[in-house]
Amino acid sequence: MELLEDIPGGRKIWHQDKQGQVWSLVHPSFWPIIYGQTTNSDGKIIQPPSGPDPPAFTPGLAQYHDPVILRKYSKRFCWLPSEFQISEEGKVKIASYINNLATEKQQELFYPILQKIFEGFVPLFNHVLADLREGKGEIRRVRWDSGYSPESEDDQPEMAKFRTEKKHAKSTVDWETFSKDFELEPFIPPSGGSGDVVRNPRERLAEMWTPPQPEILESVKLEGRTVKVIIKMMHIVISPKKPWYTGEGWRVDGTKNERIVASGIYCYHQENITEFGLSFRRGFAKDPHKAAVSILDTGNDTEGFFDIEKHDTCQDIGNVELGENQGIAFPNIYHHRGWACCLRDESKPGYIKLLQCLLCDPSEECTVDTTRTVPAQQPEIREERINAFREACVGRLPMELIYEIEEHIPPSISRAEATEYYQKVKEDGREWTDCILRMGGDAAYYVQSKPTGTPFDMISTATSYEWTPFTTRW
Repeated sequence: MELLEDIPGGRKIWHQDKQGQVWSLVHPSFWPIIYGQTTNSDGKIIQPPSGPDPPAFTPGLAQYHDPVILRKYSKRFCWLPSEFQISEEGKVKIASYINNLATEKQQELFYPILQKIFEGFVPLFNHVLADLREGKGEIRRVRWDSGYSPESEDDQPEMAKFRTEKKHAKSTVDWETFSKDFELEPFIPPSGGSGDVVRNPRERLAEMWTPPQPEILESVKLEGRTVKVIIKMMHIVISPKKPWYTGEGWRVDGTKNERIVASGIYCYHQENITEFGLSFRRGFAKDPHKAAVSILDTGNDTEGFFDIEKHDTCQDIGNVELGENQGIAFPNIYHHRGWACCLRDESKPGYIKLLQCLLCDPSEECTVDTTRTVPAQQPEIREERINAFREACVGRLPMELIYEIEEHIPPSISRAEATEYYQKVKEDGREWTDCILRMGGDAAYYVQSKPTGTPFDMISTATSYEWTPFTTRW
């Protein structure tokens, strides 16, 4: 990766909110699809998608009618996926250029490596999609029918005591120590009322996971398909001047435009840092509008049932350590964030180097434009392609005709313009993510028990989750 790392300082993409510690080598927010401006290979200007009509307004709940949520799609930008061909044997070939990694030299050096890495993700993505189609992402540790049950009031003091002790423990001592010393089975009200709660066996999926049914795995497997993939590469650089990294905020990948269904993250290098990994959580709101009504109107002890803090609409579902040469795949229905970490030896710098592969909806109904139909917009690549075209045509076509053909090649976008667009794309993504996290919803699709090829549906249910991540070592 030395070629990518050897970038002049002024051209390195540092995330401003990380105080210069996060360096993006390849980021899809640079040179994305710009609706109303970017043209495809047919010369047509790409237009934004149209979404369904927003839900009816609920009086008294104006805060749940955020225009970003109701809009669902970005009307300005979309990340640009590449096409990866996967053979029946699981071998991968990058069939169209990777955005921001598309010069001839980069293709020659990096594509064989990326193809090999993605081959390792294929079986992981298969299991993620199969588990979701089987509904394992919906296994309920708590099943709750919202509604008021007067019987629950008799036992609420018990849960109130537990929450008080819990909050005190979090502020004064290690929470793990407290949870071992004071384990209280959450309150379960009597059955038969409108607010029934049924607690299923609490085995963790990590202990009870079984391979998906062969027919389910066969219906979702990626072998034999061409899939749409978005590539990101980033470094976390921790220096002795600031020997700690505070971690990331909660986030989801992309907007509805890209239809990202799963994410694979591969750590290809770590040096001189403490343990690093990912934390995951899930929104429990069935629908921002319906959930708002049910939570506000219910008399149930929602905090006790779901082990969440007051007014929080998300629930932690697990942590996974990510070491060097390890990868993890997970569905994009989960919010995730990187851990905080620090230097082991504060006299020298430390590094975490990550590659992320974002899998778009693999169904045929997914019509997101890709680099197969959208020419590269970077000036250096446009110049490279024009020079190659001239070399191939000189002596075979009149120069006047060559120049006329070149005039029809879409114009490039300068780095200065791309930097401005990058900030705007990040703003769009931040608006979407902030709304999703604030509302407790999900920003992705997943396969339900439907016929093969059915596009992924956006869903979110009022439940608590246990989950098994899929990890591998290269």
